[in-house]
Amino acid sequence: MSHVADLGYTRSNFYANEDKTLSPEQLQSVLHGLVKRIDSRTPVQYIIGNWDFFGLTLQCREPILIPRPETEELVERIITTNILQRISTPRILDIGAGTGAIGIAIAHQIPSLTCVAIDINNEAVSLASLNARNIFGESCGCRYTCIHSSFDQFYQTNVYKNKNNKDDDDHLFDMIVSNPPYIPTAQLASLDPEVRLHEDFVALDGGEDGLDIILQLVRGAPALLRGDGPRELWMEVAEHHPAVLEQIVPKIAGMYSTNILMYVCMYVYVHAWYVCVHTSDEYNNCAP
Repeated sequence: MSHVADLGYTRSNFYANEDKTLSPEQLQSVLHGLVKRIDSRTPVQYIIGNWDFFGLTLQCREPILIPRPETEELVERIITTNILQRISTPRILDIGAGTGAIGIAIAHQIPSLTCVAIDINNEAVSLASLNARNIFGESCGCRYTCIHSSFDQFYQTNVYKNKNNKDDDDHLFDMIVSNPPYIPTAQLASLDPEVRLHEDFVALDGGEDGLDIILQLVRGAPALLRGDGPRELWMEVAEHHPAVLEQIVPKIAGMYSTNILMYVCMYVYVHAWYVCVHTSDEYNNCAP
């Protein structure tokens, strides 16, 4: 209520202001606006304008996807592997930034890490950049950058750089992370109204089998990962995807002219499914 009414204080200092009351004009405006937005099934995150993710408060704006608990589990899994912490200055790529939740949360947990994020939605780029500034302050430019780009555009640019300067890997990454669109198109109509009516369908629609963007990432990842890094692609996926990817990924690896080995590790947490696609010359330890 304090957010919607713009009273100038938040829940953390509510009791210090409990004697403050709404004017009749504020009350009428607030109640009318609340009823209208609730009736339209607007998610509470859009109504109050922010939401907590992995201990950080991020601004939320319609129609950019709302940070969810299942994506927190993806971040937790990446952090607890301690793979990035073993690199002096790790660099990650976050594909489909949205609010910036994944990349910002990982960078916040690992102070030496920098994150480059991309999104095809200009509103998402603006929002992720704002959230990064709120979290990192003056050091934001050194820690987090969000770029307006599709994955294909970003891939082509970086592959070109790699071909023309193979001794410089500043445009490559130790790890790629993503919460890509993975809902099959036919299932979009059955989503809850809060999602169907208010969140960006482009960020949800994974195509006929939900794998359109996921397979783009799997095919493109090897060319964007540093040769001496962990070479991992972490993604949140649908329940049926891990088994499918276990069959497809080795075939994709076989399409490369070099001797690239790719294999899938599957993780299931409380809310969702995740995969880690390893790209390397030999099998690494991949304990769940």
